[in-house]
Amino acid sequence: MKQKITKTKKTTKKPVRKTARKLRVTKPRTKIVKLEGEKDIKDIRAEIERAVKLERDKRLILWSGVTFFMVVIFVFWIFNLKQTFKQIESSNSQNQEFNLNKITDDFSKTMEEMKGNLADIKEFAEIPAEVSTSTEDKIGTSSPFVQPNQEEIDELKARLEELENRIEAGE
Repeated sequence: MKQKITKTKKTTKKPVRKTARKLRVTKPRTKIVKLEGEKDIKDIRAEIERAVKLERDKRLILWSGVTFFMVVIFVFWIFNLKQTFKQIESSNSQNQEFNLNKITDDFSKTMEEMKGNLADIKEFAEIPAEVSTSTEDKIGTSSPFVQPNQEEIDELKARLEELENRIEAGE
């Protein structure tokens, strides 16, 4: 049978380390020669600084415009709010005069009604000395139930007997 060979970390690391030690890579030292079409590093930095400055100016112009229009809108809003308050104040002053006249009229009508009601109360409040105020006298003399006479009682009894006879006959 064939044996299965498994690689472990130790077996894989040793050959890599050995080969890596043997191969030493060094950077070649060459001079950078400036060709006709190529730019110098200083020129590239200057272009980058100009681009950054341009972006900064664009951002400043953007925020200046936004701020300007915010201020314009705010000023118009304050002006409009001031005019609105003036209109509300003028309409309230007219309504107050109208309401004041209406309130005084209502008050005078109410006072007249109260005077009339007060006169009625005074009439009921004056009790003559001849009338007794005890409850026993009132119950005895002013009974709401009126006593029927004997004829009416007999007539009602007769009707009741007739109704009973009809009910028994109908069953």
